Amino acid sequence: MRTVRIRWTRCLPLALLPIAGIVTLASLSAQLKPTDEMTFSVAVLRRDGVLVPFAHFDRRRWSNPWPEPSTGPDAPIRLEGVSPKWLRGASAAGPWTMWTLDGQASPLQVTSPTVFEAHCLGNVGLQTTYRSAEPVALPHVQPYPKDAVAVLGGARLGRIEVALPDSPQRALLASSTAFIAWFGDAERKAVDNLSRRQGWRHPTPAKQRDAQPITVEALYRSRYSAGGVVSYFEATRRYKWPGDKDAGCDLITQVQGWLVTQPSGEMSVHTVSGNLYDCEMRGAAFMLPLGVIALEGRGHWIVQWSGWGYEQYAVIEVGDQRVRTVLRTPGGGC
Repeated sequence: MRTVRIRWTRCLPLALLPIAGIVTLASLSAQLKPTDEMTFSVAVLRRDGVLVPFAHFDRRRWSNPWPEPSTGPDAPIRLEGVSPKWLRGASAAGPWTMWTLDGQASPLQVTSPTVFEAHCLGNVGLQTTYRSAEPVALPHVQPYPKDAVAVLGGARLGRIEVALPDSPQRALLASSTAFIAWFGDAERKAVDNLSRRQGWRHPTPAKQRDAQPITVEALYRSRYSAGGVVSYFEATRRYKWPGDKDAGCDLITQVQGWLVTQPSGEMSVHTVSGNLYDCEMRGAAFMLPLGVIALEGRGHWIVQWSGWGYEQYAVIEVGDQRVRTVLRTPGGGC
């Protein structure tokens, strides 16, 4: 099934404010301290101890000077052989600081360059002395598990709060009258768009779709300014194919977007996408939040996007009036 993506922005009533219970604003404020050193590099740390740089900030803008995945990556033999261009003049030996997903920092020692699998491609990474407490996955597992973010420079990472699957915050959001109405609007726009382009009709009538429960699959948030909070969500509705009681493949509506709550309590939705998939969800993207950096009063989320046969890394700037991706770079694909 081909997918359709729509983007739109509107304001939501304060009925969605129960998600503020994920974490107190005081704790968010303590986590997200401004970064003093404004030139630094960011890397993801794989569970096998391989460090993969993917972003550099040079006081003004974000870029990725590190090699992107390719069919024939060529790694230098020694750390001294790593091109200074790849880290904007900094030494690959560091010092690197590891920030785990729960916000804890510790030194990270780099030992040598290495080559690793990146879906159907390969890339150059930096082998470290890190040893995970979790079982190490086989090299062909994709996207490969990530345990932390590492920083070369003085940037400090704050924790992105995650609402667990059984948390009341997910249930409250999914059952909110305003959220249900908004989800229905996004779903109808996606269905109508697909119908116009391909002549496709949804097998479940609109009134029955509106009665289907919504599942909030993911809910993440962090503070963006004094008293303000930004949240990201992924939510779904599932439908059985008509006439086939034994069908094991559901039709799925996925809606993703950002909720920005200003200090005044006003809430708005930004960069929302609605899509239709079969049960395999080929073409869907899922976020893994890795951490947040404060720069000039704005939070910058460090995230991984992944789906069937690919992964990407991104830096997303969140503020009181907008959410925008300032860097997106490939992490491997097929």
